[in-house]
Amino acid sequence: MIENKKKRCSWCGNDPLLIKYHDEEWGNINHDDKTHYANLIMEAMQCGLSWRTVLTKRSIIRKCFANFNYDEVAKFNEDNVNVILETEGMIKSKNKIKAIIDNTKVFNQIRKDFGSFDNYIWSFTKGKVLLFEDNTITKCKTSEEISKDLKKRGCKYIGPVVIFSHMQAMGLVQAHEHQCHKYKEFIQSSLKVNLTIIPKSS
Repeated sequence: MIENKKKRCSWCGNDPLLIKYHDEEWGNINHDDKTHYANLIMEAMQCGLSWRTVLTKRSIIRKCFANFNYDEVAKFNEDNVNVILETEGMIKSKNKIKAIIDNTKVFNQIRKDFGSFDNYIWSFTKGKVLLFEDNTITKCKTSEEISKDLKKRGCKYIGPVVIFSHMQAMGLVQAHEHQCHKYKEFIQSSLKVNLTIIPKSS
């Protein structure tokens, strides 16, 4: 049962779906490639839409993309694209779907080159969680670097704002608002975390 008396990040509002996502997933430090991959698909599908819309359709998106199995999605062809587009309730964007398939091939190559996608993306922060004193930013130098590198490798729908959002979701950036119970829990356990604090002037 969701504890509604807890203080949370303001973007949750009173929405049970967003509260559940916030409390159970968002911002947790993650090192699992499948979770990275699933979130990147969701981020790509979210472009131009609300995050709530994408969360509502997550089960459909998961089904369309082989239960977020990057090895299977890398084999998708035009027939798969058409099947996805015909799936009831799916976000109808051929460009996004084709980009995700192409991005998956890049994702898999990165896994081969670095041992895991997790090794790759955390290398940009040197394995440290970034804590920005300015909690209102939507991108940073690191997300710009990652986005630029991914685009060089052939990725699309992977701009610095999308990557920053991914970093927040996967715990590379600690972005819970100060009144949030998860921020307080993070600070209490921060001695166990490699942390880089970035002042507002940076």
